[in-house]
Amino acid sequence: METEKSAENSSLTARCHANTSPPFMKDGVAPDEAVAWVLVERALQMAPSFALALKQSGVALVVEAQSAEWLRPVFRVLCQFTATLEPAHGDDEEPSPAEHPGTHGYDYDDDIGYYPTAPTSPGPTHPRWAWLACTGEGPQGQRETDENDVLSALAEGRAVMAVTAANALLPPCLQIGADHRLTLDRIDSSALAQAALLLDGALPTATIHDDLCRFLTPADIRFACRPGEDGDRWIARLAALASAKATTKKGPTLADLYGMEEAADWGANLIQDLKDFAAGRLSWQEVDRGCLLLGPPGTGKTTYAQALARSAGLPLVTASHGLWQAAGHQGQMLAAMRATFEQARALSPCILFVDEIDAFPDRSSLEGQHREYTHQVVNALLELMDGTFSRPGVIMVAASNSRRIDPALIRPGRLERIIEVPLPSDAALARILRHHLGSDHLAGVDLHPVVAGMAASGADCEFWARGAKRQARRAKRPMHIEDLLAQIPQRLEPAPDLRHRIAIHEAGHAISAALEMPGQMKLAKLHREGSGVLLASVNANTEPEIRAHIRILLAGRAAEELTLGSIGMGSGGPSYSDLARATGLAAEMIIAHGFGDKLIWSGDVRAWGGATLASVLMADSGIATQVERVVTGEYKSVLELLRPRGPILNEVAELLQRHGTLSGQVVEELVAAMGHKATITS
Repeated sequence: METEKSAENSSLTARCHANTSPPFMKDGVAPDEAVAWVLVERALQMAPSFALALKQSGVALVVEAQSAEWLRPVFRVLCQFTATLEPAHGDDEEPSPAEHPGTHGYDYDDDIGYYPTAPTSPGPTHPRWAWLACTGEGPQGQRETDENDVLSALAEGRAVMAVTAANALLPPCLQIGADHRLTLDRIDSSALAQAALLLDGALPTATIHDDLCRFLTPADIRFACRPGEDGDRWIARLAALASAKATTKKGPTLADLYGMEEAADWGANLIQDLKDFAAGRLSWQEVDRGCLLLGPPGTGKTTYAQALARSAGLPLVTASHGLWQAAGHQGQMLAAMRATFEQARALSPCILFVDEIDAFPDRSSLEGQHREYTHQVVNALLELMDGTFSRPGVIMVAASNSRRIDPALIRPGRLERIIEVPLPSDAALARILRHHLGSDHLAGVDLHPVVAGMAASGADCEFWARGAKRQARRAKRPMHIEDLLAQIPQRLEPAPDLRHRIAIHEAGHAISAALEMPGQMKLAKLHREGSGVLLASVNANTEPEIRAHIRILLAGRAAEELTLGSIGMGSGGPSYSDLARATGLAAEMIIAHGFGDKLIWSGDVRAWGGATLASVLMADSGIATQVERVVTGEYKSVLELLRPRGPILNEVAELLQRHGTLSGQVVEELVAAMGHKATITS
């Protein structure tokens, strides 16, 4: 008996391989429906138990398409296909909405056409259907009545057919309890050829590469099919459309990026892992799912995502908090977010780049009337990330200007790797500027002196190069160095005494960092508008580490006092100054981490900002006293640290004035050499 049913079922799915269309596919069938039928037919061949269940009552069936765009054609095909399982109305007679005694009734929809509804007098072997198209529409991602619809239909003995593009959008009972599932493959060249056979009666000779097929949408498939043209023209037009979508615009690759070595190394390793995964040498669990690019604006985070996709030969899907929010109210924003992640899944393997990830705030710091709204948005983002990462092929790269993002976004399995993208060094800045100028402008000119000491970004370089090219173009001559210099902000050289003070100040920071955090100090720069010390990362997870950071911040002030006998105004002032940041860290220790006189949490200092922190310290003398005690104590400690190192302070300051920049390695070697001399002397 089982063998007879399987044979009967095979006959249902074998029609696509003959030169006759399925009986429900009459004249005027849409091309995307023909493709959907091929995908359904292919899946049924691999799942005979599902096909048998189509003739049963009281079963819960789920069909999962590859993306939300395919829900409509798949839904229409399934509705029409299941209608053919009912007793015939006549050899060539179409069923009528009014003609259904003892069988299915039919309703009519402009988009779907005729589709089966509950019978008036059901026979013992024919199912009655309840249909669900789970698209994720609505504020909560699905209609609240979906689960009640399922439960009611099954209680009445009807069969339930749910069509979706993501299991998470199904009612909970169907997510884990469906009796049978049918997962449709993504379209490939074979599916398109079979669809052409159904539409045209002949297999096309034109072909399209399987990798290109993933770029095609149902709209593309309908657009490419024109009256009077055969399958070859259809396939050729589809191939051209897909190739146009797949062609990555010219631009830099990972090898062309300067000043972001860590990010470039991660990208190169990721590309190799993706190749090994595609070849079956590596499981998806061994591949990084995503990373967070952290750095100030203009440092090339978006350019990096584009270069990564270009180097990997993968599609790039881009989005941002602002783009999603522009869709409208919360329900529309969530729908826009789902659409982006669905697009990424449909195009996998691909790179999904999300800018402005710091616009999704830390839920623990939310207050006020918008707290619940934002909670739901962040929760939705986390759910979408988990659902996307559970399927192989989607790598998410996010960009942030700030560390103030929800910790759940950067846990393992999500944006699990944080990569710093700082402002480039002088050498990197010169190479970036050369890239934007190209080989046709100022060929052979050393650009390092042009940008030395500049606190600038790759975006600044692109802006300067564009302006210089325009100036030369307007003059109808080759570019002169003056064209470029005219675009770069004029640097006001400080007076010699002030320049020396700044050099001493930065030398104090550099030496303190080399001693407190070996290997972390990358660069010291001397420039009025961009002097400073660049650290690779700052560990501030324990009280000793926080105190070390405070000492590094206060070391510039201490160096001025020890070497020059007085303290300049450069250590304090605005909220981002050394003194303000040191005070903020000390306050964070006392107020948020319980390292003061009392073990109590009194608020998140980072969320307050400088103005609010100042008012808190003024209002609470007890906290202010404890904070002052920490800052004063660490200042005394850094004075003792630098006091015996006067000669090295002067030497580092002199080198800074002479060269403008010093690498962390050079500073550490100088500090180590002095320590060695002191040991020999003693």
